[in-house]
Amino acid sequence: KLFSSMGGAWWMEMTGGWFHHEDIMDMIGHLHDVGQGLYEKDPVITPAEVAFVADEDSYFWSTEQFNIRQARLTHALNVQQRAINRAGLKYDFYYLDDVLADEMDDYRVYVFLNQYYVTDEVRRFIDTHLKKDGKAIVWQYAPGYVTPEKWSLGSMEALTDIKIGTDSGHVAATFATVSDLGLSGKQAQTVEMLLAGIEGKTVGLGLGPATQRFYVDDPDAIPLAYYNDDGRVAAAVKFMDGYTSIYMGHPSGFTPDWLANTARVFDVHTYMEPTGEMFMHHRDDFIVIHGVEGGRRTLRFPYKAKVTDLLNDRVLMQEGSEVVIHVEPAETLWLHVQRLEH
Repeated sequence: KLFSSMGGAWWMEMTGGWFHHEDIMDMIGHLHDVGQGLYEKDPVITPAEVAFVADEDSYFWSTEQFNIRQARLTHALNVQQRAINRAGLKYDFYYLDDVLADEMDDYRVYVFLNQYYVTDEVRRFIDTHLKKDGKAIVWQYAPGYVTPEKWSLGSMEALTDIKIGTDSGHVAATFATVSDLGLSGKQAQTVEMLLAGIEGKTVGLGLGPATQRFYVDDPDAIPLAYYNDDGRVAAAVKFMDGYTSIYMGHPSGFTPDWLANTARVFDVHTYMEPTGEMFMHHRDDFIVIHGVEGGRRTLRFPYKAKVTDLLNDRVLMQEGSEVVIHVEPAETLWLHVQRLEH
């Protein structure tokens, strides 16, 4: 993740003995040498097609703050990374202020992770810049519920174009089954793609905070998931004039497959199938994969490339757009990607 996301790192020895092993020091030396080679290159970073957006102001409008175990913000921003980084996607992550300042309206899919607080400025930007051109906007939990004046379900509906209710039920939910929805035509095809491989499966990665619950109460929205305790609609999609609105009521309801499905519906390339392993791809020439489940994975590129395993000094693909790899649990791969056509 260090070079993939252009972050920083350091080696820290706290006890005077953690790294006292030749194999460990050899690996650290090898990582240093490979990393230095990457550092010396001027990376090309092509914008992704899906953007995840976090709102710093919404921190101040939740009674459960980030460091509380069952906090909704912990689920929306921290827990969700477990799904985001295992979906096989090249994505960009922004704070809302930066999206507004630079008028970032070129993405195909926008995922608002914690847009609980909404101002007129935010609403105008979303209405004017994002609700058009066939884009998808994915909302999570309580988008727009807090305004400068009050808590408002009407504000949520105006922001998402989906009518939403609230109660004190539990957020545990299950994805819908397409055959039970009675759909036809293009809408049926879209919902089938959104639910491909996850029908009847648990929403999220098994963690559900104790919190106020929101549900879909809109006859024009197509259910995608239902709450387990009473069958209310937990997630839904609504096809609007010019864009698509997708709502997830669970504060951390995404799964890797759900995110990959959503990306494919809106023509965003997915790089790794099946999903499940940690996948980080920011700079164009570098991919990090870390084994979580482990197993056979297929990497697919939207162009021809040469792919090299940097840590093991081996070429995985000399020229092509698809390569099969095997990842062991807890194994980390650093892959250099050389694009061969433009």
